[in-house]
Amino acid sequence: MKPSTMLELAELLPGMLDQLEDSIYIMKVEGGNFTYVYVNRMATRFSGVSMKDVGLSFEETNKSPQMAGYLHHNYTRVLTERKPIRFEDGVLMPNGMLSGESLLTPIMDDDGEVQYIISVTRDTTERKRNEEQLRNYAYHDELTKLFNRRYLLEHVTNPLVLCMFDLDHFKKINDNHGHDTGDMVLVEVASRLHSHFNSEYILIRLGGDEFIVATHVDCEDSPERMAERIMSMFDMPFTLQDGKMRLSASIGVAVRYNNEDIHALLKQADVALYRAKGAGRKRFCMYG
Repeated sequence: MKPSTMLELAELLPGMLDQLEDSIYIMKVEGGNFTYVYVNRMATRFSGVSMKDVGLSFEETNKSPQMAGYLHHNYTRVLTERKPIRFEDGVLMPNGMLSGESLLTPIMDDDGEVQYIISVTRDTTERKRNEEQLRNYAYHDELTKLFNRRYLLEHVTNPLVLCMFDLDHFKKINDNHGHDTGDMVLVEVASRLHSHFNSEYILIRLGGDEFIVATHVDCEDSPERMAERIMSMFDMPFTLQDGKMRLSASIGVAVRYNNEDIHALLKQADVALYRAKGAGRKRFCMYG
């Protein structure tokens, strides 16, 4: 290639790289240290590092010592392994945490020594956010934002106490006041659950007006005390669009002392729940 062509390309390259949607960093390698030689426009938007930082190291440009150390570690891997590597990283910016996937590629000199390392980082923040949102949808009830049945079946494996309850005569609310009012009641039940139980407890909406409160067997609360706390949630009346209404719940309690099938435990709690209903509602029954 002619020298004039090389010069022309060198002049065009920064402008071309600035048009890319990926962040480009070129680092000079000197004695195991890494300093910035070039960053493109997207790199500045992603990490805050700019062409003003040319000649500086990770430690001098990164506000987080942990992140600087993490970057130094990965660039050192390229230096040692002499081959491209991929890794994920994150950058704390004023508008929140940004996520990225980086490919580091070594550039060798004529003696086979690593002279530069080129990093190409793709912003994966939106993709990660969407993935997290999908996970959230998969394991949470859309109406109440509580965990759902799928979460219970897939993630609750420890020995636990399980209180299953539903609202007494809930169908009448839907029939007499409409399903929108019924939904408001279910959302209020979820809110009261959060007020009465801390993060030690797993709060679940199974579907309809059926809910579960579960926790590990060595919790301070006895199974009976847990059921009583659920009952106390209904001491205050519920506010409906056309007035206030007092509601109650029937509760079935089952205990699993080992890692036996969760479906069996649900069945036991369901049996106890129907015993409570058969005994007149507004009460709890233990299985067994």
